Amino acid sequence: PFFRSKSVDNTLSAALSEQSAARSSAMALERRLQSRLAAEHAHWRDLTRRLSNYEQRILPLASDHAEAALLAYQSDRADFAEVMRGFIEDLNTRIEHVRIQVDRAQSYAVLANLG
Repeated sequence: PFFRSKSVDNTLSAALSEQSAARSSAMALERRLQSRLAAEHAHWRDLTRRLSNYEQRILPLASDHAEAALLAYQSDRADFAEVMRGFIEDLNTRIEHVRIQVDRAQSYAVLANLG
């Protein structure tokens, strides 16, 4: 006989096993990517919430505090150090706001690559 049935069976069995392993590997990769996508989306939503909080509440409060310290200094009810602390805190708050914006943009880029 030109083809032995045992040889064909072994070859077929090996090919089927290889195909099954490839499918399992692809499914595992898909699960890892889906998990990373879900985690990154949750991170992006959290950053979006924090950014909104900064824009609506924290930045105006920091600015108002710095302005109040300046007005108190001008009316001789506060010292210059308090004015500087107020403006430094306002500046630090603005820097943190920019950091959150950058982190959110980076998270969006990761989402765009995963999605």
